[in-house]
Formats: sequence, C-alpha cells, structure tokens
Amino acid sequence: MGGVALITALALSWVHGGQAQATPDTAVGPMVSKAIPFDSIGAVVSRRSWSPIVALAFHFSVGSTDDPPGLEGRARVAAEGAALSLMALLDGPSVEVHVGRRETVFTVRALPDEWERALDLSFSALASAPTVEVLRQALAEHLERVAFEDGAPLSEFNDNLDRLLAGGDVPGARPIDGTLESVVSLDAAAIVVQARFTGGQLAIVGPIEPLEVATILGNPVVVPGGRVIRLDASEAALATSAAPIDETLPWSAEAREVVVAGVINSWTAAAYPAPRGIPRTQLEFVAHILEEQLDPYPPADGVFGIEAEVRDLAAGPVLVVIGTFRPDVGGGWEDRFADRVDELIAGAPPSPFFESFLKRFRAHTLLAEPAPEDEARRLVSEFGLGRVPRDLAAEISLLEPSAVTATIRRLGPPRMLRFGPPQGG
Repeated sequence: MGGVALITALALSWVHGGQAQATPDTAVGPMVSKAIPFDSIGAVVSRRSWSPIVALAFHFSVGSTDDPPGLEGRARVAAEGAALSLMALLDGPSVEVHVGRRETVFTVRALPDEWERALDLSFSALASAPTVEVLRQALAEHLERVAFEDGAPLSEFNDNLDRLLAGGDVPGARPIDGTLESVVSLDAAAIVVQARFTGGQLAIVGPIEPLEVATILGNPVVVPGGRVIRLDASEAALATSAAPIDETLPWSAEAREVVVAGVINSWTAAAYPAPRGIPRTQLEFVAHILEEQLDPYPPADGVFGIEAEVRDLAAGPVLVVIGTFRPDVGGGWEDRFADRVDELIAGAPPSPFFESFLKRFRAHTLLAEPAPEDEARRLVSEFGLGRVPRDLAAEISLLEPSAVTATIRRLGPPRMLRFGPPQGG
C-alpha cells in the first residue's frame, strides 16, 4: 500500500477506532445546519507559512489516573517506551511525550518535505507495542529520575497540593510519575499491552495547507477557532454542544491546610474552582493579572516568585496561585492572594492599567508558543478534551474589562495550602 493510501487507511482507523471520542463540554458560537461533529475530524491544522518544520501532535485519553493502585508511574513508562520506539523508527525527527492525569500527548518534529512519512510511521509505531527490551530501558531511565527526585521539598509540596485539590488520596491525586516504591514494583513485560496507542486525535502545525491535510487523511480538518475545511474545499462549522453551560464547581466549600515540614523554604497555594463552561482565555487572563499584581518586579524581600495558572481537574478547571517564600516572610500570603481576588471582584483594573495588562498578556501568551510543537501540543489537547481548538490571537483581541469581572465573580471558594517549616522558623 502506497504512502498516501496507507496514511488514509490508518487515519480512518485513528479517527473512528480504539477509545471513545471526547464529547465537547463547551458551547462556542451558534449551532449551524450541517455542522461537522468532532468524531468526523481528521486533524486540527494550523498553518505557519514561516515555520521551517512541521509539528505533529498525537493525543490519547489515557493518563496516570488509569494506573492501578501501587503501580503508579506505569502510564509514564508505557508512554516513554512508545516514544523510544518511535524515535528509533523515525531515525531523525525528534519526539517528545507528555503524560497527564487524563491524557498522553506525543509530539514529533519533521521537515516540510518529510512530514507525510513521519505521520505514516508515527501512526504505525504508536499502534504497535514496544518490545520488552525497549520498555526495560524506559523503566530504568524513569526509575533513575524518580530516585533522584525522591524526597525533594518541591515534590512533597506538589503532592500535598494535588491531594488538596482532588479532595484526598484518590486516583486524580496520585503522583503522575509514581513513587520510588511503585516504580520499583513495575514489570516491563506487563506494560507491553498498555504501551499500544490507538484511537487518538491529531494536530499538525507548520507550512502546510489545511486542505492538503484533509485530502491526505480523507477526512475534514478543523483550524483554530472552529472553522472546518471539507474535502471539496468548502467550509463548515464544528458542531459543539447545545447544552447549557455547566456552572457546577469542582468544590463548594473553602478549606485551609498547613503542612509543617523540615525544609528551608515556604510554599503557599490558593486554588479557586471555576465552572467547567467558563471561557478559557478569559480565565487565563485573570490568572495573568493576579500574577502581575502579586509578583511585581523587582520582587519583595524574601519573595522568590509567585505564579498563577489554570489547571484542569476531572471536575473542572481551577485557577491556582503558588508562591515561594523565605520562611520568615511566608506567613499570611494566602490572605493576600484572597485580597487581590476580592479587588478584582469589585472591578477590573481601570484604564490604562487594563490595556497594559492586556498587551503583556498577549505578548506572554503568544510568545509562549514560539515553536510549532508548542502550539500543536495545546491544540491537540484542547481538541482531545472535547473543546474547540482556540485561535488565541483572535480571542485575546476580544477581551474587555467586563469579561474580567464576570469571570472572577464566577470563581468559587478557595482551597489553601501552606507548606514549610513552623511559622517564623
């Protein structure tokens, strides 16, 4: 079977096979007649005419929450083994793998005149299990990393934060990479079946026309923003859920936890639950404003850094603010985080401060994806989780002060964590 024909056959199996397709959880734009459903899309395609490479990203709805109790880290080793096999087969293009709680994403870089071959080989390699020898290599390398990080203060803080956000010792709170004890218990031969990846989603970013990809795959493709390109070059909308936006929060009651540990720094986190249907770009903009307000330059004495980000839990998105401090100045920061949120609830920053925040958010967000593989990884994750892949530049251009206020008023009560030595010690 020739190259294009083989890719087409594999793509049909890819789109319709294996795992159940994600169901969109966000209504974006009006429903239109003859809209194209998610499970008919061959790929998300973002054209970058200036890019010297093509990035291919493959998304699978499997992650660390699928690890059996006591065998945490198995999903990571399975993915690392598949990546090693894929790299050996491609013999040139680089491969990266990301393992989350509910997803695994492989990213491949290829030259523009070799991307079809890379796609063909990637489909084949990911659908085939690595050898036991390759998985033993992946397991040995992963065990070395886990042993090196075992007992590290930052890892302990993150483990405590994960448990707080998930609501206890549940699958969604167990370490993605596993523990030293669990990884030592893994058997490479038993991981072979799990290291076969089929039925995923695909994103392609580079100097490639969407219609070209649709023709090769034999399926319509979608571009960032939700516009679908059919095989006959006509356009359609991506069918999204017509259900009302889900306003359910991941949790509804405030919680505070203090973990005393024999470490030299102090960490404080405040996590605010958001409705599942909240516009993602608006929530990320709120996180950006909070981070800039809480972490000015130059930093305050004893403040090593404050970051704000949006995380995805199984129950919905969460805005998380994390600060690292010298112990003698680390007290009370959870209340300062809350005060900043209350200020934004009262109203968005006035002009010209709002315009300044927006310009820096635009620059920060777009510069965060300088390489095509970064954009491909985001697009395929959004699509794999049932969301319309975003056109970030277009969405940022529509942000207004009222959106900031409306977004932050939809946040729920925080869960807060302080981790470090006794206060003042």
